[in-house]
Amino acid sequence: MLNRPSARPAFAPALRRRRSALPRLPPGQPANLRRQEGQAQPRLSLWVTEGQKKADALASAGLCAIALLGVSNWATKFRSKDGKTEWRFIATKKRAINVVFDCDVMMKGKVRIELANLTKFLQNKGATVNAVYLPNDPKRGKVGVDDWLAEGHTLAELENLIDAPRPAPQLPPPITELLDDAPPTISRPLSLISGRAYAAAWPYTQTRIDFDKDRGGNIVKLPEPRFEKERRLIIIRNDGARFGDGMQNSFADLGIDVRLADPPPQKDKLWSTPGIRKYLGGYRPDPADVFRRVVEVLSHFVDFEQSLADQETMSQMIACFILSTWFLDMTNVSGALWMTGEKGSGKSHTMIVVCELGHLGQAIIGASSAASVRDLAAYGALLGLDEAENIADKSKVDPELRDLFLASNRRGVPVSLKEAGPDGKWHNILIDAFGAKVFTAISNPFDTLSSRVIIVPLAKTPDRKKANADPLDHRQWPHDWRTLIDDLWAMAHLSFAGDAEIRSDGQRTHPDHRARPPAVARPSYGGRVARCERRARPVDEERRRRACVQQLPRGSAAESKAINDLRPVEIALRPS
Repeated sequence: MLNRPSARPAFAPALRRRRSALPRLPPGQPANLRRQEGQAQPRLSLWVTEGQKKADALASAGLCAIALLGVSNWATKFRSKDGKTEWRFIATKKRAINVVFDCDVMMKGKVRIELANLTKFLQNKGATVNAVYLPNDPKRGKVGVDDWLAEGHTLAELENLIDAPRPAPQLPPPITELLDDAPPTISRPLSLISGRAYAAAWPYTQTRIDFDKDRGGNIVKLPEPRFEKERRLIIIRNDGARFGDGMQNSFADLGIDVRLADPPPQKDKLWSTPGIRKYLGGYRPDPADVFRRVVEVLSHFVDFEQSLADQETMSQMIACFILSTWFLDMTNVSGALWMTGEKGSGKSHTMIVVCELGHLGQAIIGASSAASVRDLAAYGALLGLDEAENIADKSKVDPELRDLFLASNRRGVPVSLKEAGPDGKWHNILIDAFGAKVFTAISNPFDTLSSRVIIVPLAKTPDRKKANADPLDHRQWPHDWRTLIDDLWAMAHLSFAGDAEIRSDGQRTHPDHRARPPAVARPSYGGRVARCERRARPVDEERRRRACVQQLPRGSAAESKAINDLRPVEIALRPS
């Protein structure tokens, strides 16, 4: 029972008339537990309830009872793990303790939480704790143990209500079956799986919250709606279906594993929300128009007049390479460009333009960490390496970074690394670094890399407007950069829905042609063709030799390779 010091009863002002005195504790007096003789005898079951009247009813029935002034009054103010001091004088070890609160214990979140906390506290002291749930009578409202006993129920009936500890539920054993092949997985923002195209986006979302839970676990309506803004991953299928949290379909409806934990760091180069809305609204970009705009952007920033061919042809060839980065899932071999020339020839300038137009393009330097670069490569990003002369020297470049650039031109040839797992042990992991690359250097590539790249010689331009233009300032672009990137996403996503066929034009004569990457890509859809092949194929070899005589020795292997690499590879897209 509770220790109630003798004091003059206090009366509530509103209850003075025809009401009995309400016993209250003096201000500042703690509600301590009164130690009784039976509480120290573990052979007797102990009953814990809320309120003096209920404890008196239990004691009158011959039970050993403790009353709490409030469901949380069993603990100290600061929730000491030992509880109140009086618990030290109550035998709890190996003792059966029955907790009986009012019948609405499961309906009030705060009472339910305190019951769980009290149960855990007594179990830690070695007691066997049982919860007693009184029947709920909707007609009478809240019913306490005193009311229940006053109705004529016996102690045997009360003990029958004891909810003894039940064994933890056991899950049925899982059923394991063998799969014929690895399950399909979306691990890149643009994926082609079983003839369907999937594009990943991380748009900003705003969620309106009108209801929440209070500290007691009860659901309450907020005075004012709360808004939460965050970036969420969604998957868009080529038929317009959307998958994700809060979307029309969940990821479970996708039927494909999604392994895209974090958005790429190039957040501005992802498919934007306005672009997604336009695509879902029925907008489809014209591939020929997209190709034309890419060519015009290249011609606006880069001077190719002293390169392998005339300005228009070179812009079309580089534009084809850029488009091929958006169709990476359709190819088994990726391409690479090697921009070479003297200081001030615009190599880095050209690389930045290509990276700004390529799929998740990112220009980096040799001092970048291999861990960050491999995450970019795993998403199929176009990577540009400035000052690539040092890539041949293992002492100047991180060997892991070097392998990521040199071993990423063919699908199915990953980079094997050791990485510490969550368990603290080292595990073998395979990094799929397959993707297109752009290099800049004053010198020509070394022998191993020269067989995998297209050498594009550049020279200083007399056009000061092109030389001083900043491709990172999108206000200087001849076409809106954001719209162009969204159209490239939509075109790649739309074209992925068709069957892709990669074939050579049959005119390569290089003895190692099967190890050579595709030089350029020619996208076609619905009969609308970006016809750069007409200009790229018949380029006069004599003009190319004269244009690059200052960059490459006449008759050298590098010159022959640069000429031969201009042969296009066609990507024919047949829509389903």
